[in-house]
Amino acid sequence: MGVFRRDLVERCLELGVHVPPHIDRAARQIGPRRRPGDRRRPLEFHEEADLSGERLGTRQGTGKDGTGKDGTGNLSTDSGVLAATPYSFKTRFQGEKGTNPEELVAAAHSGCFTMALAFQLQTAGFTPTALTTEAAVSLDPDGGGFKISKSALTLVAEVPGLDQATFDKLAEAAEKGCPVSKLFNAEITLTKTLK
Repeated sequence: MGVFRRDLVERCLELGVHVPPHIDRAARQIGPRRRPGDRRRPLEFHEEADLSGERLGTRQGTGKDGTGKDGTGNLSTDSGVLAATPYSFKTRFQGEKGTNPEELVAAAHSGCFTMALAFQLQTAGFTPTALTTEAAVSLDPDGGGFKISKSALTLVAEVPGLDQATFDKLAEAAEKGCPVSKLFNAEITLTKTLK
């Protein structure tokens, strides 16, 4: 069952962060509320709303012009987190300011895994005080092109009352259950540290 918390969504609205369409639809079912002077349509939420029937998804846009090495492009996401963010050969391989596909894949993998682990811990009755995950994605030559051959997850966790064996079991289950892990046709490694 998917849930969203009213306080987090209200904070997003305060910061001007776009509320994804599936959250917006659920909020409309609960009912919108207008506040005087607000430019954006504020929403009123129950503390938690059930999204179990919702198909969650997102869109991203890509634009590119020019040749592979000399061309430039931009990436945008439905959430607005990326808005015309530059990408090119230079941002990918020469350190120019911008992003690249491998960086985005690594961010998606570390975020997805960390959330999966948080749910595993919650289900088992544990509350972490800190979960930090880094994903290092390897881009290697493959014939005449390239492929992502590996994603190495490195996790450092602080979870009061959790023993190492249970931690290992829950972390490995989270890695196997993570939707982004399931997407990869690559080696995935997990290094775990419980403090």
